[in-house]
Amino acid sequence: MEMTWSLITLTSHLLQTIRTVLGGSLSAKMVQRRRILRRDLFFADVWQSLNTGRLLSFSLVYIDYSFPTYDKGNQAECIADVTARTLTAEAPSYATVMELDRKVREFPLPEGIASACSEDLAEPF
Repeated sequence: MEMTWSLITLTSHLLQTIRTVLGGSLSAKMVQRRRILRRDLFFADVWQSLNTGRLLSFSLVYIDYSFPTYDKGNQAECIADVTARTLTAEAPSYATVMELDRKVREFPLPEGIASACSEDLAEPF
């Protein structure tokens, strides 16, 4: 787990360096590929941070594009908010935990996942 976290952190720092060095001399296709890579790396970083309890390597505010429509933009905001508000030096208050719980429960699932979950929940344990 620690090796994975270290590699994701290193990759995010390299990605930020490459972005600075090669700034405006890229084709539109290459820019789009880097945006997708940055998005995927951000999600890997968020989930790994939640898994290990480590801080995020970079923040959502440093990603300079909008997420594709299937993400609905809220996925990144929801996950990043949970990570940022729970992985702090002081434990979050009960009210904060309940607010995050409500936010996660109200988060819309993609159609395929939502139908599979509703079928699973319909069966008794």
